Amino acid sequence: AVIAVTKQRSFPLSQEAQSVKSDSGSSDEQASEAEATESISPECQRQRFRQFGYEEAEGPWEAYCQLRKFCHQWLMPERHTKEEILELVILEQFLAILPPEMLSWIRERDSESCFHAVALAEHFLLRQREAQRQDQQVFSSQWS
Repeated sequence: AVIAVTKQRSFPLSQEAQSVKSDSGSSDEQASEAEATESISPECQRQRFRQFGYEEAEGPWEAYCQLRKFCHQWLMPERHTKEEILELVILEQFLAILPPEMLSWIRERDSESCFHAVALAEHFLLRQREAQRQDQQVFSSQWS
């Protein structure tokens, strides 16, 4: 996808890179921005990336740059391995496909890994089945 975008650009990459570099400010500003970004939770970073809208940017290039920035702030590729990044993306999708009641129960328990989220989902189902069994026993005993 990056190659296709590169071929469609109306001016050379070097001009774009210079424009992005000049927009990004001094290294001191970048360092303080990085420190501020680190204090924001990964979930907030993810939401900022996912909820960013095209209308918030002044055109396609700025939209792309903002998305790239938000994605880097969320996934932190300079700090995380490929496997850790995959886990974050898989965790996000796993949580997105869960039934709402299960999702809210898992979110209350702050799941930060796929394995933990899966274990919590299994625990949720076990609790639900146990509650159903108890309801059936109460119902049967009332009619016996």
